Amino acid sequence: MRPLPPVPPANEAVSAVIAQDERRGEALRRGDAAALAAVLSDDLRYIHSNGRLETKAEYVGALADKSLRFERFVTTDVNGSRITPDVVVLRGRIDQLKFVDGQPGAAKLFFTSIWRCESGAWRMVGMQTAIIPAGH
Repeated sequence: MRPLPPVPPANEAVSAVIAQDERRGEALRRGDAAALAAVLSDDLRYIHSNGRLETKAEYVGALADKSLRFERFVTTDVNGSRITPDVVVLRGRIDQLKFVDGQPGAAKLFFTSIWRCESGAWRMVGMQTAIIPAGH
C-alpha cells in the first residue's frame, strides 16, 4: 500500500478551492459547459435562492443548450474553512445577471458552497444561495 501524500495546510486547501471557484465563475461567464463540468462533482446538488434543486447534469446541460446564459457573474467577499482534509466550505457573495430561457434575472446573493477533493482535484459537491436583503 502506498502512503498517502501529505495533507496541505488549511490555508493552501482554501486557496486552491477559491481558485477552482474562480474557474467556475469564468466558465459561467463564457458559457463553457465543459469547463463548468470539470469543476463540479458528479454528486452536485445546487439549491438556488428560489428553492429549485439542480443536479450537475441539469446545471451543465442548461449552460450547454444555452437556456442558461450569464451576462454578469461576480463573486466577492469569498472566504473559506477547511472542515476535513478533503472538504472545504466557501462563503461569499454573488452579483449576477443571468438569462433563463431568454428571461433576464439580476440578483445579489449570499452563497455557501461545499467542495470535496476527488482523485486529487477539488470539485464543488454542494451549493446553496440566498437573496441578500436590501441594505446588506
